[in-house]
Amino acid sequence: MKRKTKRPARAIAVFSIVICASVVAALAAYVKLTPADKAKPSADTFADQAFEKGTIGSGTQVKHDQKGPFSQTSIILPVAKFENDKLTFGESKADVPSGQNAAVFSVNEFLKQSGVADGPVKLESVKLDGHVALLYFNAAFTDQSLGSQDEATLINGIRAVMGQFQEVDEVEFFADGQQVQELGHLELIGPQKVIRPGLWKNPTSHDGTTPIEPQG
Repeated sequence: MKRKTKRPARAIAVFSIVICASVVAALAAYVKLTPADKAKPSADTFADQAFEKGTIGSGTQVKHDQKGPFSQTSIILPVAKFENDKLTFGESKADVPSGQNAAVFSVNEFLKQSGVADGPVKLESVKLDGHVALLYFNAAFTDQSLGSQDEATLINGIRAVMGQFQEVDEVEFFADGQQVQELGHLELIGPQKVIRPGLWKNPTSHDGTTPIEPQG
């Protein structure tokens, strides 16, 4: 009777290693050749893509110092103008002074350059509540006496200013610590959606970003 020969343990181990290596190589090739699923575009894709590329508006490069919200070292400012009685915004660039909150600086610089505010209106601080920016102005914010056109320019200009900050989707207004429900002819009840820089030249072209119109 012939004795059965046993396969050496080393041969079995080598065979197992070869099989495992083949499986791993096959999986790697599948992952490499399979295209990744594309995410569905959001309603604000036009502006979102500009943020992802590091540009906003008409190609202005935005600089960050990577220290958290409102840490930009350069910003853009909306320049309000009326074309056929329609409010639109151009843009200008500015550098944020070292150590200053970019959002606070941007809003106050807009107020200064536009000259639309009546009196010593000033944004004192900004707080983030999720993606809503709470804007705390001094008491002069509600003590203004403006015409309806200037009111619309003021509020929509601030919405445009805040639209360049990716972490902000909406804003709420406060004056002297109290929430502002209306400003002259304008109702400001609840959060107001920002206007992204990509829409400044035509802020009524996308749902949810239509400028506030005076009430009555």
